[in-house]
Amino acid sequence: MNRQIGVAWLAAAVLLCQQADDSSLDDNLQQACFRRSIPTAYYAVFHLITGDSTALVCVEAPQSPVAHRLRRYLNHVDLKKVLASLLGSVEYDQKKGSGPGPISMPLQCMQALAESFIGLQKARETADYAFDQPIDALKA
Repeated sequence: MNRQIGVAWLAAAVLLCQQADDSSLDDNLQQACFRRSIPTAYYAVFHLITGDSTALVCVEAPQSPVAHRLRRYLNHVDLKKVLASLLGSVEYDQKKGSGPGPISMPLQCMQALAESFIGLQKARETADYAFDQPIDALKA
């Protein structure tokens, strides 16, 4: 379910960017479209990550109430911390059992995902709260 939500949100982000790129729109409407496209893309990626993570844990019953609760338990701050740990910016104590645990895919792929997610999270905060900074198609 999260994968379907994530893909739909990603498609919506692309449509918002395409709409904002229309030169017939006035500047305020263009800015609004660009500003909404970034958080929409961020939430799409968040739902894709949480959905896929839950599917790995709940292989037998990915639509069960337990899987649903697990998806709802995952949050933005903790996900950022775990992904940042892959980049070496947050330390986790593996001896005490905290941290991301074993990684099954190549570390380079995980690090690329971490950089993208953290960058998108920063862009979302800028788009949502820094109204003095204009957003263009390249940033969106």
